[in-house]
Amino acid sequence: MHNKQLADQRGVSEKDREYIDQLHDLLYKLINSYTLDVPYEEAEALVKSANKTLSDLWGFDYNPRYDQWTPRLAQKWMNLTWGGKRYRCKDTGAEVLLTCDKVYEKSFVQVGNGFIDLGVANGYSRFGGNIEEI
Repeated sequence: MHNKQLADQRGVSEKDREYIDQLHDLLYKLINSYTLDVPYEEAEALVKSANKTLSDLWGFDYNPRYDQWTPRLAQKWMNLTWGGKRYRCKDTGAEVLLTCDKVYEKSFVQVGNGFIDLGVANGYSRFGGNIEEI
């Protein structure tokens, strides 16, 4: 649901308010139904395009700093890619399960003498030490 006070203040028409609500619903459904079967770049481009359209409907210049939807897509990708995986340090035997509280961009997870740097969505990630996925 759009912010009615802001819409009134900015003089957003009723028709544009409906479009804003529809775009929010579309983005919500798109991100919630996203799977790794869809290339991240394609989904990200769609989300950014919708964000630019939202900015236009609100009468704002597009500014990626205020983009709330692309980070949500990135988090979904991170959860699908990393969530639920278990790793073990071959040196110490320590094990770590990557749960939702550990899975986010630039998360650094200690695994015994090693580590996992989850990096960024569809970007870099790295492992250090003698660890394995189990």
